[in-house]
Amino acid sequence: MACNTCKKKTEDCGCKATSITIDSICNPIDCGSEECSESFAAQCILYTGEDIICDTTTVVTSGDSVAQSLANIVQFFCDRNDPTINEDILCGVDVVVTAGTSLLDALVDLNNYFCSAIDTLTLFASTNSSRIGTVDPFNPLCTDYAHTITYLDSLGGTIATTNFNTRTCEPLLIEDEGVLLPARDTLNFTGSGVTATDTGTKIEVSIPAPTTYGLFAQTADSTPITNTTTPGTLIGPGEGGLTVPANTFQVGDSFRGEMFGNINARNNDTITIRVKFNGLTVLTLGPVIMPAVTFRKFLIETYFTIRTIGATGTVLTGIKYQHESDAADKFNGHATTQEITFDTTVSNTLDIEVEWSAADILNSISSQTFTLTKTY
Repeated sequence: MACNTCKKKTEDCGCKATSITIDSICNPIDCGSEECSESFAAQCILYTGEDIICDTTTVVTSGDSVAQSLANIVQFFCDRNDPTINEDILCGVDVVVTAGTSLLDALVDLNNYFCSAIDTLTLFASTNSSRIGTVDPFNPLCTDYAHTITYLDSLGGTIATTNFNTRTCEPLLIEDEGVLLPARDTLNFTGSGVTATDTGTKIEVSIPAPTTYGLFAQTADSTPITNTTTPGTLIGPGEGGLTVPANTFQVGDSFRGEMFGNINARNNDTITIRVKFNGLTVLTLGPVIMPAVTFRKFLIETYFTIRTIGATGTVLTGIKYQHESDAADKFNGHATTQEITFDTTVSNTLDIEVEWSAADILNSISSQTFTLTKTY
């Protein structure tokens, strides 16, 4: 160092085991008009300022030598030109690029991974397909199809199989006396008493008939109820029906049944008549004490009116019973009415039963005619 006035000329200004400051060598510096110059090894000079930080990275730490500081700065900017991947890059469960890989190396890893994946793909040369159809048992207009597509390589080997299902339904065709009506999504039922009910397997449409019409007509004698105390039916075989389908009864529906037949009775034995729906007694007449009669006629008239409907619906039933007397050749009558709860949400079948109080060969009854009509 060219200093004209160096107070410590005996000091060694080279590198020692411990660092020294320039102040301890030449202070003050007075170079006058001559240029001062001196060379120091970079590792001998320490940086004593505050840490040098870029973003969150400390580039130079206070106390580092100039040589270390310069090396840190150069490395920092070199790293900035080749950044690294912070987290693993995944494809499914495969690690394509590992965290810490430089961006340049990451591009190479990505290229290699997908090139390898493409090389392992097997392209199909042809396909086979099949379709199996099954008619819906609850909707015959609809068919469910099971499809299968098989992908084959050039040698006919199976590469993969795809399965899927479809459903097709034919339109519901409706005709009015042979005239085809346009297909619609909605059917509207109009008219008093017309109803449509979903049974779970089909739609039932109920269209009421005229106010008064026949439901049943007996065409042969009933089986005689004789010499027994076991109740038996008085209704013989015939045309029509005695069953009203579930959810068909409407409030106000009214019916009339008329029965005519033969009776024999031992004196002072009794007869009991029961009107039943599905085995449930809705009306009982008797016991009626019978006189001694032989080959005489009897007449039963019964009436029903539905008052309410549902699982706890109600019906009012009336009955009139008459028998011909031997002595006076005239009919003696008995009558009664009764209201009872019954279920209109199930089908109901009508029956008329008779029970004798004693089993005797003289006690016998059978019907010859029975008609059931709807009066309202």
